[in-house]
Amino acid sequence: MDYQTTKERCIAFDKSYQEVERFAIEWGMAATHVRSVIDEIFALATEVKGLRSLASNNASAFIVSELLQNPEHIQQLIDQRRSTLTGDAMHVLQHWIENPWFWCYYQVKEEIAHDFWKIQDLLTGKQHLYYSPYIRDLQDRAQRKDICCFNPLFSNGTCLQYSRTIKAFLFPVSDFHYFCNTIAPNQSLKEIQSKHYPTFLLLDLLMGSPIKMHAGLEIGFIWQSCAIPNFSIGRLQGVWEGKAIC
Repeated sequence: MDYQTTKERCIAFDKSYQEVERFAIEWGMAATHVRSVIDEIFALATEVKGLRSLASNNASAFIVSELLQNPEHIQQLIDQRRSTLTGDAMHVLQHWIENPWFWCYYQVKEEIAHDFWKIQDLLTGKQHLYYSPYIRDLQDRAQRKDICCFNPLFSNGTCLQYSRTIKAFLFPVSDFHYFCNTIAPNQSLKEIQSKHYPTFLLLDLLMGSPIKMHAGLEIGFIWQSCAIPNFSIGRLQGVWEGKAIC
């Protein structure tokens, strides 16, 4: 593969995406179901301090994914902005009608060429060529190479890429499955993100956490439901406020 030519194609798609994004945000703010989720995102960020700095990016990512995962919504945008969009942006949007964006929980396997990576979709097992100039920085911050990431991806016809912030996590796919099944059993990742996106943002609290070590061993995150024998909530001290999150 000619990686230089492929990189130029990636950059061209990214440039067109930057043009589309402004119109995508306008589309999302006018869509009732999208606007209601945006309100939830900022309300959650107000309650949870660790999410405040991420609120704007999370809101934009949701709007863009809701638009560009759905061919009908993409066509609607084209019809609305036909006289405004450049030819390159129109070409990219037409490509995405045939190849919609999709959410992916993936692991970085190896660097194939500069800024080109082999990744594996941890939910399907499929491997892909992925262009990203941001992976190396995420690896450095996480202090490991085999990071897992969660974000929408899009095809440019040659490889996958993404033009917004990438989220890196340190827990295995089994924990990811557990979290998804806790929120919405038997639903696709697309359905979960569309219907339960604000709840999913709680994972951001673990994003990019540095490796924790004890006695030379790495401490991992484990989520598992369990029953505590002879437990009564009345034995807890203080005043507790309950809140349903899913």
